Amino acid sequence: MDLKSYVKKTLAGACIYFSIITLLYGLLVALIYTEAEEILLEGSRIYFFFLFSLMFSAANSVLKIESVSSFLRRILHYFITVLAFLFCVLLPATNDKTGASFIIVGLAALTLIYVLIFVAFSLIRSSVSRKQNQKEEYKKHFSK
Repeated sequence: MDLKSYVKKTLAGACIYFSIITLLYGLLVALIYTEAEEILLEGSRIYFFFLFSLMFSAANSVLKIESVSSFLRRILHYFITVLAFLFCVLLPATNDKTGASFIIVGLAALTLIYVLIFVAFSLIRSSVSRKQNQKEEYKKHFSK
C-alpha cells in the first residue's frame, strides 16, 4: 500500500470513529446532565476526540500488516489503543478530585471492552472462515 492510499484510509477511518465518538459523548452528556446550564462539550475535547480517532484508525492499520505475526499485531493494536485512550481521553478528563484512580478504572474498563470486542470478532471470523471452508469443492491432489 502506498503512502497516499494509507493516509486516505486512515483519515476516512478516523472520521468515522470521530463521528461515532462525538455522537455517543453527546448522547451521554444529554442523558446525564439534563439540567446543567454550562457548556459540557469543550472545544479542546473535540480535538482530543479527533486525535484519538486518528490514532485508533492508525492502530487498525497495524492489524493489516501481513509480515508480522497475528499475535504481535494484536498486541501492538492494543498498546496503541491504550496509549491513545490514556493521552486523548483519560488525562484531559482527569482533575484533582479524580486523580490516579480515574485513570486506573478507565484503563481497566478499556481493557475489558477491548477483550470482549476481540473475542466477539474472533468468534465471528472463525465462524465465517469455517463456513467458507465447508463450501469449497474438494480438489484431487493425486492422480492415478
